[in-house]
Amino acid sequence: MRIFSTALAALASFAVPQMAHAATLDPAGDWQVETAPESCRLFRTFGSGAQAVIANFYAYGPDGSYRVTLTGANVPRNTGKARVWQVGFGDGEEPQAVVAINSRSGDSGMVSFHLSDEGATYRFYRGWEVSGWLNESTGGGPEPELVWPEDMSRLTLDSGETEEMVLNLGPMETPLLAMHECQAQLPLGWGFDEAALARIAIAPALLDSRDTMMQMSMPAAMVMNHVSVIAQLRMTVNEQGRATDCEVQSPVLEARATRDLCRPFMANARFEPAKDADGNAVAAPFRLHYTYFIFD
Repeated sequence: MRIFSTALAALASFAVPQMAHAATLDPAGDWQVETAPESCRLFRTFGSGAQAVIANFYAYGPDGSYRVTLTGANVPRNTGKARVWQVGFGDGEEPQAVVAINSRSGDSGMVSFHLSDEGATYRFYRGWEVSGWLNESTGGGPEPELVWPEDMSRLTLDSGETEEMVLNLGPMETPLLAMHECQAQLPLGWGFDEAALARIAIAPALLDSRDTMMQMSMPAAMVMNHVSVIAQLRMTVNEQGRATDCEVQSPVLEARATRDLCRPFMANARFEPAKDADGNAVAAPFRLHYTYFIFD
């Protein structure tokens, strides 16, 4: 289900360090999968020396939704601002305008954007620019995410302010299979065994979703410092259609900020509970991502 609260429009310009030249980067190692209690990470280094870039694909559940993050000295650096990048997968495919978050990791630049298939988990977007909240719209602006591509052999990125970067990802079938196996195991650490997961025929659905999402409060420090963020949340929905727990999987936040993001779901949200094959209500995990874009 898609829930769009704002148009994502043109943004103010900003200064970034210039890349020395256009870069086409080949793999410098193998794909690796790293497992954590709340996430799986598929990563690989491309290029070497000052040109090296690490490509990361993060997943927070088996829902067809990934966060793609690239870090490197030649990736533009910023302080968590939303920027429109031209991003594309595949050989010869036209890139598309996608809203990405431009930040930094130590002395390296970092860019993050969302990638999902059409059946992915709940997504909610808000956008803000210096003139105020962007108007609600059903189209016309850049996409807040990319739909899962058929061809993943190459990744092309262009910030519009530095030279284009191309990563030769290579064959992705084997590394993605390893990633899918990791993702399938994540709910086993959330209080569900394999038998309980197998009983879920229909996933839970959030009722009055827009009203609930609009109650979410970003951490005050992020709002004051105009920091954009992609927040990943998960919860358990019981047979009565209520959230019994809530976890902010990413980013890592202090306890108070986590409570602010989770409060609308724990206090007010109502769900259509998950169903088994016979139509009986069953407890099930529920995931969503909330993207807060600030353009300035």
